[in-house]
Amino acid sequence: MYNKTLLFIFLAMLTTFCAHAAETSHRVDCPASIDVSQQLTSMNPNWRAIVEKKPLHFLSNVMLYSGAPEEQTSLVPEFSDKNSKATWTFSTQDRIYVACGYQKTSVRLTQALPEGITSCTVSYNLQTQGDNGFLPEEIVCHKKN
Repeated sequence: MYNKTLLFIFLAMLTTFCAHAAETSHRVDCPASIDVSQQLTSMNPNWRAIVEKKPLHFLSNVMLYSGAPEEQTSLVPEFSDKNSKATWTFSTQDRIYVACGYQKTSVRLTQALPEGITSCTVSYNLQTQGDNGFLPEEIVCHKKN
């Protein structure tokens, strides 16, 4: 009986190890801030424009897209751990893009994720809020090998 118990424990540990070994993690690092300049595209002749130098625009949100972000097919995550984490799940056939959004600007930085990504989790800092909610701290995506 003792040998069967040890064999069962060994097989359970081996199965857990193999399941984790068959998955690769990919960390996404959005730049923490960006510098943006603004300019008018047209001007009223009775007015004069002053463009003030604003401080850097800090990372405020992360969105994931199925297909190019220009197509605006953003995906909805599932929230867990009292909203401190958001997880997106994908098909391996999906072409996934991440978009990093910044406070007080419409500029987004986007990047295609490696092919075969099956999920991404964003961890949020529940102590710090920006214009779009809690600030993202870490983005980790997973790919099955």
